[in-house]
Amino acid sequence: MKQAPREIRREAARAFMESLNALENRLSSEPGESTRPASTKPVQPTSSPQVNDIPILAKEFEEAVADIEQNSQS
Repeated sequence: MKQAPREIRREAARAFMESLNALENRLSSEPGESTRPASTKPVQPTSSPQVNDIPILAKEFEEAVADIEQNSQS
């Protein structure tokens, strides 16, 4: 009985990641709005990567969800 909700959550996570990737691709291909005005200061990169800067693949996301589910059942 627990298998069905797990599969639904995984499918939802997969669909969410695919929609995020599609949105990111669409936004990066649109000129104008994605470019910042010349009056703003450029952001200085830090020596360590920020969490939001690290891309995650749908497969990695699914594996993370599976790990969390497995650990929460223990």
